[in-house]
Amino acid sequence: VRSLYDKEGLLMAEIEANPVPSKEHPDKVILAVDIKEGKKVQVATITFEGVEKVKQKKLVSVMKTKEDRWWRSGDFKEEDFDQDVQAIADYYHQKGMIDARVLDYQITPSQTLKKDAWKRRTQGKKVPKTVTIRPERIDTLTPEESKSHLHINIQVYEGPRYLAGRFSFEGNVLFKDQRLKKEVLLEQGDVFDQNRYELLKYKMQSLYYEEGYIYARFDEKRSYRGDTIDVHFKITEGLPAYVHKVI
Repeated sequence: VRSLYDKEGLLMAEIEANPVPSKEHPDKVILAVDIKEGKKVQVATITFEGVEKVKQKKLVSVMKTKEDRWWRSGDFKEEDFDQDVQAIADYYHQKGMIDARVLDYQITPSQTLKKDAWKRRTQGKKVPKTVTIRPERIDTLTPEESKSHLHINIQVYEGPRYLAGRFSFEGNVLFKDQRLKKEVLLEQGDVFDQNRYELLKYKMQSLYYEEGYIYARFDEKRSYRGDTIDVHFKITEGLPAYVHKVI
C-alpha cells in the first residue's frame, strides 16, 4: 500500500494497520487499515553538482520531475525520477560524453534543509500561509509547507567529450565496405552521439536481416586516440535462413 501512494507522490500518507478480532470467526482477525493520504509532495528546488559542460536548464528540461511553480505543479513521483536519472545520462551521451552518469542524489525535505534559515527569517513574525516557491527563496516556506516540499540535489560525472573517428569492417562478404559505410551516421570529427551510433548498428543489422541473414553477428571494438573513437566491426555473416513452410 505504501509503495502505491509513493508512486503517486503522496509521500506524506500515514498508513496504520490494526488487527481487529472477528465476531463471526473467533480464530481469525480482520485487518483494519486507517489511511490519511495528506497532500502530494512538491519539489521546491532541483540543483546539480559537477555540471560544467552543459547548461543545468537543459538537464532540467529532459526531466519529468519539475520544480513547483505557480503555473505548474511540481509533483514528486519516484517512478518519474528513476526515469529522470537515465534521461540525464542519455542527454550527455548524445553530446559525446558517453561515460557520463549520475553518481548519486539526495532528496531532502525542505524543513530539514532550511530549518535554521527559517528561524532567522521569521523571528516570530506572522508569515503568510501561501508563498511563491523560488529556488533562491526556499527559506520562505512556512513550517507546514516545508513538510510537503523537497529539495533534490544530483551529483553528475560528465567525463570527456569524444569525437567520431574511423569506422572499419572485417568479415563482410555480402556487402562491401562502401555499402556499409553509407549506414554510418557519424562523420569523422562529429561529436560521438551514442544514439546515432546505436542507430547505425541497427541499420547495418537490418541490411543483413532483409537478405535473410538473421543470424549475422556484429562484434565491435573501440580504439581511443585521445578524444577520438575509432570503431572496428568484425562481422560474422553466417548462412541465410529460408522459410520451410507457411501454415
